[in-house]
Amino acid sequence: MASFKRLIEEVHRRSLWQVLLIYVGGAWVCYEIIDTITDRLALPTWLPATALILFLIGLPFVLATAFVQEGGPLRGLADPTLIPESSDPQLASSPYRGIRGLFAWRNALFGGVIALALWGVVAAGWMLFGRAGDDGGVANGRPSLAALPFVNRSGLEKDEYFTDGIHDEILTRLAKISSLSVRGRTSVMQYRDTPKNLRQIGQELNARYILEGGVQRAGGTVRINLQLVDTESDEHVWAETYDRPLIVENLLDVQSEVALRVAEALNTALTADETERIATRPTDNLEAYEYYLHGRHYFHQRTSDGFTRAIDEFEKAIELDTAFAPAYAGLASAYGVSVTYDYSAVLDPYSAAHRALSMADAALSLAPNQAEAYAARGYVLRYLWVPFERVESDLRRAIELEPSSANAHGWYAHLLAREGRIDDAIRENEVAVDLDPLGPGRRGGFSADALSGDRYDIALREANRALALVPGIGTARAVKALSLLMLGRADECVQLDAWPYEGLRAMCLYAEGKVAQASAIIDSLTAAVLTEADPNSVYRKGIPAASIATYYAWVGNASTSLAWFERAIAISPEPGVLFRLVESRIFDNVRRDADFWIGVERLRRSLRTRVGESR
Repeated sequence: MASFKRLIEEVHRRSLWQVLLIYVGGAWVCYEIIDTITDRLALPTWLPATALILFLIGLPFVLATAFVQEGGPLRGLADPTLIPESSDPQLASSPYRGIRGLFAWRNALFGGVIALALWGVVAAGWMLFGRAGDDGGVANGRPSLAALPFVNRSGLEKDEYFTDGIHDEILTRLAKISSLSVRGRTSVMQYRDTPKNLRQIGQELNARYILEGGVQRAGGTVRINLQLVDTESDEHVWAETYDRPLIVENLLDVQSEVALRVAEALNTALTADETERIATRPTDNLEAYEYYLHGRHYFHQRTSDGFTRAIDEFEKAIELDTAFAPAYAGLASAYGVSVTYDYSAVLDPYSAAHRALSMADAALSLAPNQAEAYAARGYVLRYLWVPFERVESDLRRAIELEPSSANAHGWYAHLLAREGRIDDAIRENEVAVDLDPLGPGRRGGFSADALSGDRYDIALREANRALALVPGIGTARAVKALSLLMLGRADECVQLDAWPYEGLRAMCLYAEGKVAQASAIIDSLTAAVLTEADPNSVYRKGIPAASIATYYAWVGNASTSLAWFERAIAISPEPGVLFRLVESRIFDNVRRDADFWIGVERLRRSLRTRVGESR
């Protein structure tokens, strides 16, 4: 006991507390800088963790150095390892003679510099080589490719849909090739009419090869000219011009030939099944095909009007060709994804979910290898809380059929997050955002999955990236607000415009102790939801109702929270992102309420039952 007391006295005498505080403070500053650099340069998320480990490893060495160097031997302690060198011959010959020299401030500082330099080498190496794999353009052994928007060379506005449709179809065929890593449509469309050169675009999209070209429709003919460029060398890898009579067989054959020729130019092998799927003609009706292309154009807008018009165009295509499987798959996607957006002008969410499943079934009965149909069906079954194995089989099959589908990877990540497999979900989301780095939906989905697994730094980072791409995206607003709240930054959360998730701002006010202001927001929102009219002109009442439910869970009122979730679920099977978060720490204040969790499970079963009965 006396020895321990003397040791404590030595700790004070040698100022180790001050050394500890200085080291921890300096390490924290360095970590924040590294975290910011990682975010700004889109470096992998494990780099800050690597730096933290290095700092932790360095801590005992710094403390040992301070202990040894801060003057004189220990008072009353006889440990020879801590005695400085002496003229005493006995001590001079001791095996502990070099300890003081080892734990020198010079060595400690040198070690810190080496550790930071090591981290810098790892980060720089990843920036130079990690993004592109082993050959500056190969990701996981696959050449990386981006197909830029084609130029409408006819100059007619009506041909924009046609040109974009041809581009979209070629992208889809390329995405079926497992030996290629193809960037998603949302990202490449950002470069329409861009002044940036191909090298810049390749660096921003992490794509070594760029496919560019134009489409010209005149009378009964179409000309498609394309070129494939290596962005590192600026060399043309392949180029071709196609002049064809304007019939659907020619258009589909050209699209298939382009995909095959690009793969050949990049020395990538195709399986027999991939070649067959790429060469398949889904329709012989040119008018039906043009309606289908229009439907794809509107679906990609992800707006209320876009969903409505996409559904209309796909249905026209099916009227003209009842065996047109991709049109059924397009309908499945439009109906299924519209439920998540919860636009008030689109079809009732439960009817939409029912139709999405029916259209996916129809597409797969016509074409069993229709990747989009599997993805759309899995997407809907996931938010209906169908058991994991059933949903996974659809989403995994979609990825097998279309390996470069960012949507399929992202939707599979949502399923993994739903099951609490957050590390797997993060990895799958990283694949999705690598394929579609400028897609706000992919970033927003990534942020929501990270939030559901209590990974607030990742959630905040991805929400900010989504909002930088589209400032008004609702999911990202909600995730950012909740991430700030859970990070203890309620003062920042209060300043956010969280619309249409207004209830979240009340949670932040409550966390700051401004209970009256929080209650006023909830009372106002409650009155709006309970009126006949919608509380806003764009979204249904499901989102505000779910945000009220989340508020009451935050303040610990389990029964009222459950009642509001029941109201939200009655409106939509997925009222925004909030019902997916009930296993997260946001709901800690109702976690021990058994009735709440029994009610949640009952609501989840009701989703399947309601859609199942309607089918």
